[in-house]
Amino acid sequence: MVAEVLREEAAPLSTWLRDLPAGPQLALWLDGVGNPHNLGAILRSAAHFGVSAVLLPKDSTLALSGAAARVAEGGAEAVPMVRMGRGDNALAQLRGAGF
Repeated sequence: MVAEVLREEAAPLSTWLRDLPAGPQLALWLDGVGNPHNLGAILRSAAHFGVSAVLLPKDSTLALSGAAARVAEGGAEAVPMVRMGRGDNALAQLRGAGF
């Protein structure tokens, strides 16, 4: 059996913050990561350590490729990717949400 599964697009930061459950959360801000194998390894580790989301800068070209998903070994499905707006606005939004 073969199934083609499409990953959801990265959610906007405001949507992710709005939908966060109560209690402590851990987010991982990625900046300067360009290698898909590195992204996959980060997602795998993030899933293991309970990271709530991986935050990507607005202008980042980083996306989940087949190579990244393979290296992630399930972490790509467990940790949402969130696309941020401008860096200063994103910091203000995160501070306002208690980060």
